[in-house]
Amino acid sequence: MFDPDGKLLEQWTGYGKPTGIFLAKDDTLYVSDSLASWAARLRPDPKFPNLRAGWYVGSARDGMVKWFVPDEFGGPEDITADARGDVYTAEWGPQTIRKFILDPARVALMDKEPRQKSLGRE
Repeated sequence: MFDPDGKLLEQWTGYGKPTGIFLAKDDTLYVSDSLASWAARLRPDPKFPNLRAGWYVGSARDGMVKWFVPDEFGGPEDITADARGDVYTAEWGPQTIRKFILDPARVALMDKEPRQKSLGRE
């Protein structure tokens, strides 16, 4: 964390090895990390022996990490979120963008909506 003059004020180490950062209007901090697994293999850090690639959601006010979602796909290079709090990650391995819905109420609603049939198949 830096002040407007570029002076280092604080350093947070709970967000892995960031490759992408997004700060929402409500000071929610989203951080992607595609390097942790590689860095741990190439140059293990005894202070952080279990770093894994994935993405983090936390607070830009106090630096606390709220959630960590481990990488299952191919390394989240960058990250952003929309006004609803849905998270989008850009994955380098499969060359794709993934959307994550974090609101359990919205996920439950989606499960109750009728599914569209594809090409006459049930």
